[in-house]
Order: sequence, then C-alpha cells, then structure tokens
Amino acid sequence: MNFLDNLTKLLKRENLSRAELAKRLNIAPSTINSWYNRGYENVSLKFLLKISNYFNVSLEDLINGDVDNNESKEKELMNLFIEYYEERCKKNE
Repeated sequence: MNFLDNLTKLLKRENLSRAELAKRLNIAPSTINSWYNRGYENVSLKFLLKISNYFNVSLEDLINGDVDNNESKEKELMNLFIEYYEERCKKNE
C-alpha cells in the first residue's frame, strides 16, 4: 500500500473528509488535495509526522505499510505484555 491508499483508509475509518483533517492538523486543505492531484512524493516529514501522530500509526505503516495491520500489531504487543506481567507475578508469589 502507498501513502495515499493508507491516508484514504484512515480518513474512511475515522469518517473524516480531507478538509476536516486539514483543519484538525492545521494544514491548508489545498495541501492535502495537491497530494491526491499532483502526487505525494514531496510530502514533508512535518506533515507525515502530524498525520501519523493524529491517526496513531507508525510512519512506516503510513508511508508504505498497511494501516489495517496496525491494530493487530498493538493487540499482539499487549498480549505479550500481559503474558510477561503474569509470569513476573507468578515468580513473585
């Protein structure tokens, strides 16, 4: 997946328009629209960071990963943490 595919998925997931996202991130709506119309090769790191932080996804997943996969990674990490915590509690009993 590429950046625009992932951004489109995230917008749909959050039920946001491009204009609404621009307003929330203090980005000109024309900037976001230009990525879709002219290409996204020159999207600044500043904007990528704002978007990844807003949607709580990694930069890697936002740019060329799979944002749908992000939730399963979080669940996997949480399960590992719980297992680790439970093991520590058993050892301390």
